[in-house]
Order: sequence, then structure tokens, then C-alpha cells
Amino acid sequence: MPLKRGNVVGGRYTLRRSLGEGAIGVVWEAVSSLVGPVALRLLRGELAGDPDAVARFATEARSAASISHEHVVAIYDIGATTENVPFIVMELCDGETLEGTLAARGAVGFEYACELCCQVVSALRVAHEQGIVHRDLKPANIIVVHPEPDQPRAKVLDFGIACRLSSERTRSDGRVFGTPSYMAPEQVLGRAASQRSDLYAVGAILYELLTGRRAFSGRSEAEIMSNVLQRPPMPIKAYDRTLPAALEALIRRCLSKDPALRPASAEDLLEELVRFLPPPARRSAPRERTKSLPLPLVQRVGAVPGDLASESALPLVKRGAAGSPIAKSRAVLELIGEPPNDEDD
Repeated sequence: MPLKRGNVVGGRYTLRRSLGEGAIGVVWEAVSSLVGPVALRLLRGELAGDPDAVARFATEARSAASISHEHVVAIYDIGATTENVPFIVMELCDGETLEGTLAARGAVGFEYACELCCQVVSALRVAHEQGIVHRDLKPANIIVVHPEPDQPRAKVLDFGIACRLSSERTRSDGRVFGTPSYMAPEQVLGRAASQRSDLYAVGAILYELLTGRRAFSGRSEAEIMSNVLQRPPMPIKAYDRTLPAALEALIRRCLSKDPALRPASAEDLLEELVRFLPPPARRSAPRERTKSLPLPLVQRVGAVPGDLASESALPLVKRGAAGSPIAKSRAVLELIGEPPNDEDD
């Protein structure tokens, strides 16, 4: 049955208005007597009917809920409707996606870009310390709130949830899922994402913030993937001659075809990025792990407080066997050919 304003989901979330649709589901603004206004995402019908997808959704959502950080969108609850459609309840942020910011503004200021990316990397650092890799970091998965003009506050969402649900599904033409412009070469080839894959995405995002252009583009996804694998990005100096050479060198390291040539960790990348902030911002740059809201309903992987462990809670189920990375690699290579050595980067 189609959802509408006033419907109660999971016995405690009253829908207010639809916020839009994404790759894996529809998002509503809802209100709860426990936590007030929230964002509620329901899994798409075709995915809700797939037991493996439901199991992955629950596992990844509980994992993401364990990340407590001021620059991560908090997950409060995980449940299912009376029709067994899974949902997650998240922090409601009063802002827009970074994708929307880029569409409206194009290139942003140097300090704005560095401060925003420092916040994103600080969130990645905490996630990586817990063994969680985002795998699908891109402007559409970063919400930007502006408490004051030109003072961005980033909120990262979808730690692995959307990407995991699509990682074992290929399109009819054999191409891999994802947004190629932000996917590391190893992901384009269907290989497992690592922490350094997330750092590659940070480099792609920072490049776009500074130039207003994607590091890798093309007329088709196959052309974009070919460029990701085979070509270096256009030098940022071609767009902005005032950019510090050291920052451009750092971005190029993040965008290296070889993961071993990228920064070793989010901690290392954050330490390098902070150097490009003005002194006041450098002093306030996020360095220590911080807590989000005082009492998220889901506090750690697999844990739900007693009075919420009701019929709406989704059980943890082992994931099905992963799709073959070799098969994905072959499908991609048939479209775009073998990548060169990183020495040409």
C-alpha cells in the first residue's frame, strides 16, 4: 500500500512529508515522541523482496549505527513495516547535499573546500578505526549544513549501505554499479574496496570542490571508467594558478591508480589537509573522536535497547556469497580495456 502523510511506520514514526527517492529507497521526514523529527528511509520494493538484500541492509545499517561522530549522520533505529518492508531511522539534517552545493555554486573557495574535506576525513578516520569502509563516498552522500555563511558542517551518510546492496548486482550490460567519477580504479575493476578507496574518493571530491569539474568525466560510463583506469586528471593549475602546489600534489596522491601510493590512512590525510587551513580553523579542526547525539537508539552493532527490541527489529543474518570480482573485472575490461601501470600517473 502506498505511503502517505500521517501513516505510522514501525508503530512509532508518523510520516510528515516525502523527502525524495534514492537508489535503494524512498526517504520521508517523520516524527517520533522519543527523538522528535527524523529521516526515515524505506527499502525499495524489489530489494525488500530479496532476503539477501534485506539481510545485508540490516547488517550494514547496524554497523553504520555504531559510528558516533559529529560529522556522520546518526542512525537511531532499524525496523520493518507491517508489510515487512525494512527501514532505517536517521538524524534529520537541515541542509543540502554537497552535490546540490556544487550544482549551485560550482567551484568553492580554497578554505571552504579544505575545511569541508577535513570534516569528511575526520569521519572516515573514526569509521576506519572500527573497520568500516564507506565504499561509496561522493557528493550525493555528504550533507552540508551552514550554521553561518561559508562555514560548512559536513555530515556523511550511507556508510556502505547503498553500495553493499548493489555490489552483488550487475546491470544487463555487465557494468558495475556506482558513480564512476568517484570510484577508485580497484572498484571499477570489481575488486574489494579498502580504506584507501575512500581516500581516493576524498581526492576526487576535493578536486571537484576546487575546480567545479569532476576529475574524470566522459560521454558514457564506459568512457569515464576508462579514464579512471588509464588517464591522470587535468592539472588543477589549469583552472586555478593560485592553488598551493603541495595541495595539488596531495590530491594527485589521493587519486593515484595504485592504492599503495595514496596516503596510508585517514589519519595521515587529515594531518596533511589541516596544514592548508588558516590558523583559527586549524586549531578547531576535528582531531578527536566526538559523540553525535546523546543517546542514539541503536548504540552499537546488533544492539537495540530492550523496549525497542520489538517485532520491528530486523534480525542479523549472514550475507550470501559475494559476486565474483573476477567476473566483474572481465566485464569491465571488455568495455574499456586493460589499465596501464601507475608509472604514467
